[in-house]
Amino acid sequence: METHVELTLFAACQQGDAADLTQESFVDAFNGIQRFRAESSFGTWLYRIAVNRCLKAARRNRPESTSFDDDESPVVAIDRGPTPEEQLVRKETHRRTQSAIDNLPESLRVVFVLGTVEGLRYRQIADVLECTEDAVKMKMHRARKRVRDALSSYLIRSLSQTLRAQPNTN
Repeated sequence: METHVELTLFAACQQGDAADLTQESFVDAFNGIQRFRAESSFGTWLYRIAVNRCLKAARRNRPESTSFDDDESPVVAIDRGPTPEEQLVRKETHRRTQSAIDNLPESLRVVFVLGTVEGLRYRQIADVLECTEDAVKMKMHRARKRVRDALSSYLIRSLSQTLRAQPNTN
């Protein structure tokens, strides 16, 4: 259930809580198996339990930011790989993207993560969040727009700096 752990990690925003939340989600599912009505898939039902657990944890202890990076791992230059400057730009872009996602309201962030990170379809997200597919589409649109707006000025600046730095080949 690797995706279950990933969802738990992301929504909890604290790796230390992930194992506990995952275990609590599975215990809840085990204890509540008699309430599973098979109106949706078992995976969707399990996601719903995990989302509820994660949202409760996030409300109790919302961290400042979410990090997908293992900051302790060294950056190693590889022949023909990205230059140190390109690595820096990628890292900064990643950091700004994480910040944009972190700053989404909880209702938009959950939809964005389930659709973009977890790869769920709108119907599956609607089942997990117990809302309509149209509501999911609207929230996804709003979440994507907010992330895009948060990143657009940085990306335009970054692109123009990259273009200015490239040698003229005319």
